[in-house]
Amino acid sequence: MVNVGGQEAVSQGFHPNPVIASVSDPLPLSASSPQRSVLSSAAPLCHLIPQLQRGKAFPHCSTAISSQPSSWTTSAEIMKDMMVKNMSFKVGQTLTLVGVAKPDATNFAVNIGSSDQDIVMHINPRFNAHGDENAVVCNSYIGGQWCEELREGGFPFQQGEEFKILIGFTPQEFLVTLSDGSNIHFPNRIGAEKYSFMSFEGEARITSIEIK
Repeated sequence: MVNVGGQEAVSQGFHPNPVIASVSDPLPLSASSPQRSVLSSAAPLCHLIPQLQRGKAFPHCSTAISSQPSSWTTSAEIMKDMMVKNMSFKVGQTLTLVGVAKPDATNFAVNIGSSDQDIVMHINPRFNAHGDENAVVCNSYIGGQWCEELREGGFPFQQGEEFKILIGFTPQEFLVTLSDGSNIHFPNRIGAEKYSFMSFEGEARITSIEIK
């Protein structure tokens, strides 16, 4: 466990010997280490620098993103799933994500919820995946089951280029604003006024996360 500016960064998983990294060290994980990266924080989150690897939590997305805070070195080895726990995303706040899609990206996803079994909002931009081309597919994953998909908004994403996603949170819905100004209205299907879990998957590199 490492404390970084009040944040606890924890590597968890099925590795027989859990690793402990200092703030100045690269994360001592190899691409074959079956571990999960967990960032636990009571403070607003920003500037997470991820790496990529195939993941299993949401199998229709081809890979999973793994991350570290920007105060760590950027040479971390590939890890499995990147999850943010104990964050505070509340009604009235806006979550801003900035990232870069891989040059050959097929899709990536952002998940927000209370746990990996209760995802209130799954945002999945698809360049060419699962029968969709240039579409943003949103859904919820509640109690281990997928709900009804929603397709709305434009598709401003370009392979190899930076993107920005803003997610506003009201009691009734999430208002997603994409970089072309188009909007997605997605219902708050769980109905909570605060969510503490976020995860990232797919062929994109998230460079900044901000909640305010």
